[in-house]
Amino acid sequence: MRGGAAQKGVEVTDILFDAGFESKEEAIEYGVRPGDTVVPLVDTIKTANGKNIISKAWDNRYGCTLVLEALEALQNETLNHTLIAGANVQEEVGLRGARPSATKFKPDLFFAVDCSPADDTVTKNGTFGHLGEGTLLRIFDPGMIMLPAMKEFLLDTAETHKIPYQYFVSKGGTDAGAAHMANEGIPSTVIGVAGRYIHTHQTMFSIQDFEAAREMLIQILKGLDKSTVDTIIAGK
Repeated sequence: MRGGAAQKGVEVTDILFDAGFESKEEAIEYGVRPGDTVVPLVDTIKTANGKNIISKAWDNRYGCTLVLEALEALQNETLNHTLIAGANVQEEVGLRGARPSATKFKPDLFFAVDCSPADDTVTKNGTFGHLGEGTLLRIFDPGMIMLPAMKEFLLDTAETHKIPYQYFVSKGGTDAGAAHMANEGIPSTVIGVAGRYIHTHQTMFSIQDFEAAREMLIQILKGLDKSTVDTIIAGK
């Protein structure tokens, strides 16, 4: 879709699922019940130029995949902090998993690992989220404004390790929005990538961006120590 139509959300009441049954009784006979989940059956493919991947549910299979790969890369490392990794449920419908997670574990810092909408198909002038330009440095969204000290830590990490990054401003939020208001306030940020057509059956993302985000998360986890955490919390 183009223009205004591309920005309009589809209402649930406008969706009709036709499975070819001739009656309610026949549907029940085949095991269909109210409240059953429906998921698209979509192949994951690489684009012809080899630079991008098209897949369903990249928001937020991305987060799960990136965290698992980072854990694998760090399995033989001794970190200067206690790392808690998890996958929070129902972010899309109200950040419902992040709130109890942050309350339960009481982390000093919180890093959401999430995919965000790209805005680069028509123009790159004045837009945020461009495929192939690196991991996202999300400085603002309606749910959270990143602390300056956190921003400086991320910038220093990216530039020290020559990790491609791009600034990002979003109209939507992430689990970081819930975490940063939990307990007495938890400094939070997002390790993100841009994806075209998120929340649809086919999301396109850049392999290079994924690799940049993975390296960013790994280097962040390697670089954190008590002094750095205290500096971010103090905001100095």
